[in-house]
Amino acid sequence: MLYQEQTTNVQAFRIKDFNSVIIHNENSAKTQNYYVMGNLDRLTLSIDNKSYSVTIGRQQISFGSAKMTNPMDVFVPFGPVTVNAEERNGVDGMRVRGAIGEMGEWDTGVVLGEDGESENSSLYLTARLPWNHFEIQPIAMRIREANLLGLDLLSSFAGANIWWEGAWVDPKQEKAYSRYTFGGEYQWSDQIFTVGEYHFNGAGAERVSEYTSLSTDFAYAKGSVFYLGRHYLSIFANFVLSPLHTLSAGMTNNLRDQSSLFNLAWNWSLND
Repeated sequence: MLYQEQTTNVQAFRIKDFNSVIIHNENSAKTQNYYVMGNLDRLTLSIDNKSYSVTIGRQQISFGSAKMTNPMDVFVPFGPVTVNAEERNGVDGMRVRGAIGEMGEWDTGVVLGEDGESENSSLYLTARLPWNHFEIQPIAMRIREANLLGLDLLSSFAGANIWWEGAWVDPKQEKAYSRYTFGGEYQWSDQIFTVGEYHFNGAGAERVSEYTSLSTDFAYAKGSVFYLGRHYLSIFANFVLSPLHTLSAGMTNNLRDQSSLFNLAWNWSLND
């Protein structure tokens, strides 16, 4: 089994939320059923000056440089079956950011969960710092009832972008676990672009028979982890067939039980 679908992956990081079903009609003949769905996803107040900026309200907050699995991104992470999505769902909180020198930035904030209770909420402090040929992002976070320490390293080598992103999580009443991702991307030509990543999931199980016992662990119930195994390889390629047609193909493989997820997409631009 490749991953656990996060249908109830804790409450979202929102103090209160509207019912997503605005209108639901269902007649007995089941011939005219319909739904009207809604999601208030962005609502912010921003204050900016020369030294810092403050954003209050429902907003997108994410961390890390990895393309497919981000160990540091624990608020609303993209799952393995998320396709054609570039924007994460908004979370409720206050975020304060400021510049460090010409290229760096510090970032701190509070993200509130259901009813604003501390056991459902998070605090974080992070920064992006340029150093030599690296971009470094350390992070310290209190997420629900766990402490998280993370580090993201981004650089380039022989024309490729490479990254290492890791997080160590120490839940209040469980054993600590670590997760990390190493990967890179390379533009072979104007037509071919590829990405490859290896992900280690310390919260997962070595044996398939142990997968079913993981659902109540902090990592899966509250920590936004969805992979059940420990070792994963992901490969993605993008092929430009013509100015209007692009073919994308991807695969994620559990290296222990050999379960795999494949996806294939063809984009046809109608703008021109």
